[in-house]
Amino acid sequence: MVAAMPGEMRFDARGSTGLFVQSGNLKRIFTEIKVWNRERNRIMAELEKNGISVRQGTHAVHTLGYYKKKYGFNDYDYPMSYIADRLSITLPLYYGMTEEEQLRVITHLKNLLNA
Repeated sequence: MVAAMPGEMRFDARGSTGLFVQSGNLKRIFTEIKVWNRERNRIMAELEKNGISVRQGTHAVHTLGYYKKKYGFNDYDYPMSYIADRLSITLPLYYGMTEEEQLRVITHLKNLLNA
């Protein structure tokens, strides 16, 4: 997140893109997030194919069926939570993870990001 004007939330996922989360351009942002989400899912699937266990990094509660139904939430209600839900990845990190294992994860991830 980068600095924003009062009343704005600015999300800058690719450096100079500078997407502003305002009612006027939420549709464009959510369209881009869908594209990035497919790429995130592709990266996760490729890591899994290579024996690297990954998961979605977080869940936006307002996108879960129970809360949508009970409180009438939609994806636009909390855009930053939605972005985190759709774009985050949890990578392996645990006590006893060897440097070799760390480098394996890093190497595969770098290769996928540069593909």
